[in-house]
Amino acid sequence: MKKYAKLLLMLAVAGVTMSCEKEVAPNKPENETPSDVQPNVSTVNSEIVGLWVLEGEINNQLGDFVYESTFRFWEDGTGYRTTDEYEVSSGRHMSMTRCGLTYECKGDILRITYTGEEAEEVKYSVESNTVIFYVDEAEGDTIVYHKKPDADRRFIGDWSTMRAEGDYYYDDHIKFVTPTDCFMYHNKYDNPTAAPIEGPSHPVWYKYTFDDDVVYISSAENMNATPTKKYYRFAGGKLYLSNSKDGIETCYSTIKK
Repeated sequence: MKKYAKLLLMLAVAGVTMSCEKEVAPNKPENETPSDVQPNVSTVNSEIVGLWVLEGEINNQLGDFVYESTFRFWEDGTGYRTTDEYEVSSGRHMSMTRCGLTYECKGDILRITYTGEEAEEVKYSVESNTVIFYVDEAEGDTIVYHKKPDADRRFIGDWSTMRAEGDYYYDDHIKFVTPTDCFMYHNKYDNPTAAPIEGPSHPVWYKYTFDDDVVYISSAENMNATPTKKYYRFAGGKLYLSNSKDGIETCYSTIKK
């Protein structure tokens, strides 16, 4: 249990001295979407399905920081874990974790397997709109996450578009991994029908929100970042983005596995 406690408490005890833990290239397992891991629907507890959030502050000699940790547990036995920590004075991002997972509920034990890692187990209970993790029963240590409404998953997936620039071609990707988190990367080609000569590039992470026709995308590097406004529509299995309501659209297609 203590191994899991250290993972849950990562932000509180070490985050301010770490930088972007698990922020790795798109071809590494940690950045796979929930659909990249095998679900186990038969052992899902419906009470734990949803978005669970832990928010707090850290005040010490290094400064003042705020953090947010989330678990998303979906109905098919997959999910996603995120953590973010920011320095209050500057809004600067101090640490980050992004990782897909699968999970199983066995009585009062939650078994989580992060992509590319060994399974971890923790005792838990769901009470009203909270999930309680019993990280050390002998000492009475618990961590409490609160349930919050989540946006729908309309954007989820890896979307790409090809553009030409000089003598080269770039395959630009936006990968939406949760209803609020995405990253961008690209591959570079000298021949669009051949293998890339460079890439995938290092991912750049973003936060996003959306309404019926606009998606707002802001850098995850600063909690005070001004969002970029993009108009969007879905048609024929494709995603169209433009800078204005009647502007020129860029067409994105999903990556088929």
